[in-house]
Amino acid sequence: MKEQDLLDLGFKRTDVSAEESGAPNDFYYYDIDLGSNGSVSLISPSDDEVENGNWHVEVFEDPKVMFTDKDDLKVLIDIINKNTLRDDSI
Repeated sequence: MKEQDLLDLGFKRTDVSAEESGAPNDFYYYDIDLGSNGSVSLISPSDDEVENGNWHVEVFEDPKVMFTDKDDLKVLIDIINKNTLRDDSI
């Protein structure tokens, strides 16, 4: 996936300064929270960990669930959004 794919899917960019993180350089990553209370979180690696401009996304706190294909990731997001009850439907 490319960086633009993440933006197209609704991910937000988070910038982290070197001062804030204690890392030698500034970096950024993308994430999105899904579900009625954000219980499903997806996160990308930081930009300095991306190889050859190929981004991937993991389920937060579970790096063994990894999406490298935009279409697969879109299906997951669409399914969660479609099946998330709105407050007025409970």
